[in-house]
Amino acid sequence: MEALRCFGFQGNGYQRGAWIIPDGSKDMVWFPRLYEHGLWHNELTTDGKRIIERALNNNEEAILSINKQKERELADGSRKAIVFAKVRDSLGFNLYRYVGTFRMNINESSDTEIIFDRVSEEEKIRILASGKW
Repeated sequence: MEALRCFGFQGNGYQRGAWIIPDGSKDMVWFPRLYEHGLWHNELTTDGKRIIERALNNNEEAILSINKQKERELADGSRKAIVFAKVRDSLGFNLYRYVGTFRMNINESSDTEIIFDRVSEEEKIRILASGKW
């Protein structure tokens, strides 16, 4: 929630994996789990420069989601994903760590996975001032 507030979120709670920043940029804040979970296996490469979002077991629902994301990318173009990855600390608490700002690499993506390439290691906050962007 604190991460979302850096980009203008003013609500009391948020339980989804991504949030579109309402500043007209179409950029989003994304909170991927970087391990197998549900329909997905998301992975951050060891050098931190790429995220691979894979459909587990060729799941039909996940593949449909991949196709929709790719269609949206082709229509909207170059939307950034500001990524806070879910990690567990040594005491077992869930934390979110900024791992970079990424863009979809549509050319290297497939029907069962999406490739995101890191484009920045820092991101400026975007705070809503006086109810207007």
